[in-house]
Amino acid sequence: MKSIYLDNSLLKRIAGCSTAGLISGHHGLTVEGQGVASYCGQIVHETLAHHLAGMPVERSLAHFDAHYEQWSDDHIEDPTGKLERLTHANVRKIMEYWLATNSPSEWPFLVYGDESLEHTLRAPLLDDGSVMFVGTLDAFVQDRMTGSLHILDHKTKGRVEEPWVDSLKMSSQFMGYIWLARQALGLDIKSVYVNVIHLSKVPGSSRKCYTHGVPYNECGPLHPSHRLIGPISYSEEMIEAWLLTARRIARKHLVAVKNWPE
Repeated sequence: MKSIYLDNSLLKRIAGCSTAGLISGHHGLTVEGQGVASYCGQIVHETLAHHLAGMPVERSLAHFDAHYEQWSDDHIEDPTGKLERLTHANVRKIMEYWLATNSPSEWPFLVYGDESLEHTLRAPLLDDGSVMFVGTLDAFVQDRMTGSLHILDHKTKGRVEEPWVDSLKMSSQFMGYIWLARQALGLDIKSVYVNVIHLSKVPGSSRKCYTHGVPYNECGPLHPSHRLIGPISYSEEMIEAWLLTARRIARKHLVAVKNWPE
């Protein structure tokens, strides 16, 4: 039997429902709008990787345009509906402003080698290799002052609220990433930075914005609430608890796969 590959999303689905995990893993089914949000996030991540690698803003935006403009037109049927915030025109306004105002040279860390950008890692979750844990880490970064290593993770969010920010302190995804970086690369990592790109609808009317004192069509890109959060640290006890839980879920999924009809 070939190895089964599980990422954090599948682990969470399997923990909630074995059947849902099997359907997602075998058939890749999604709910309405999920495919658009996922693909948009993928292209934003790629664009950010180019930016962190030192590519000029214009070239990073050219990558975004080439991979998202036509795709957005083809897959968002109603560009003024509930997915308007994910249209190429709206996301490009956000990315153009973010790239222009967030130079990597001004961040509290350095990218730890270009090869660490958007790097997919894998390691045996079960000792016999029957189940592998896999994850794509956005970047490894090194603190400018202390030299300590961290994971940098980009998040694209429609809403950025404090309960979600607080939940990052107990993120199973990041505990898994730390374990994976240690197992696959032997890196001494205990913490994560989270770069939140707020993909909200950019206001663009001629009405006056009372926050900035100008029409919304002039200050629109200032309104999405992007944030750099961290570093968020995770204790050795938390990492060990994650591993025990992940292995239990993996064994459960392995049994279900063996019994799944072909």
